[in-house]
Amino acid sequence: ARTGEPLAVSPQAAYVAVVHGFFRFLEEKRLILLNPARSVPLPKRRRLPRALSEAQLRRMMGAHEPASARGQRDHAVLELLYGTGLRLSECVQLDLQDLDLVEGTLLVRDGKGRKDRYVPLSGQAAKALALYLRESRPLLEKPTQASHGALFLSRYGRRLGHFSVSLAVHMAAEAAGVTASPHVLRHSYATHLLQGGADVRQVQELL
Repeated sequence: ARTGEPLAVSPQAAYVAVVHGFFRFLEEKRLILLNPARSVPLPKRRRLPRALSEAQLRRMMGAHEPASARGQRDHAVLELLYGTGLRLSECVQLDLQDLDLVEGTLLVRDGKGRKDRYVPLSGQAAKALALYLRESRPLLEKPTQASHGALFLSRYGRRLGHFSVSLAVHMAAEAAGVTASPHVLRHSYATHLLQGGADVRQVQELL
């Protein structure tokens, strides 16, 4: 594995590793003739994405064309993903009624564990969303299309989908000379909060 890239270890993998170590110890001490754990494979460890630096994120956030409706929308999407740590699935299901710019909060429905949660908006996310709602969303909205009150709209006036959000992130990352995905922005959000002194439990609640 390359250095500097953390690995996520599940509780199951940790338990199996302990069992392997215990029976290996017994085998080395010649307390057992056969090691039964040899036939139990260790689960593969999942590599965590590398968090982006603040400088890389600034380049990404400035990659979209601010004068176009789609550019303002994609900029708001990126600021929201990084500024709240939302999952891709949570982002695309957002409705207008879930956003409260006055209070600076966002209601995330059916998140982890099928639970709803409120998350605070960063200042940059709130600013980008206000601009998008004021100038761009009215241009994207089509009377003939049923958007069902979706927060983010496609150029056809329908709810923005998973592919379009992922593409917006990819294009901004490419323009900034980095590799990123919605999950990388979520990981960067959590990493920067922890680096800033946030409590681990608070970050877990936000996520």
